[in-house]
Amino acid sequence: MAKIVSTIILLMGMFHFQAAYGMVGNWECGLYELTGSIEKNEAGIGYFYIVNKGTNSQFIISISPQLEPRIAPYINRTSKIRAHFSKKIEGYRGEFASIESIDNAVSDPLGLSGQKTLLLISEENCSK
Repeated sequence: MAKIVSTIILLMGMFHFQAAYGMVGNWECGLYELTGSIEKNEAGIGYFYIVNKGTNSQFIISISPQLEPRIAPYINRTSKIRAHFSKKIEGYRGEFASIESIDNAVSDPLGLSGQKTLLLISEENCSK
C-alpha cells in the first residue's frame, strides 16, 4: 500500500513539474487568463493576485490602487482574471496594467481539470 501511495505522489509531482515548466517559458506582454486568488499584502498596503499559491511556480501579481475597486468582491476567493501586462513578468513577479474581466472560479489545487492557471490569449508590445 505504501508503495502505491508513493508512486501516486511521485506521478502527481511529475505532473505539476511539467505544468509549471510549460508555464514559465517566455513571458511576453499581452492579454493573459489567470486563475488564482486575491490577497492583502500583509507586509504593506495593497493587494496581490497569487497564482499557484504555495508551489515552486507561484506567481505574485501586484494590483495597482486604481484597480482595487474592481477586485473588491473577489478578495480571498478563487477567481479567473483576464488581464493585460504591459511589462514582462520577471522572477515570478509582475503587475497588471488593466483587468478586462474577473469572475469567481472553482479551486483546483491538484490541476485535475487540466486547465492551465496561466494562459497567453494575445501578445502585445511591451511599454518601456
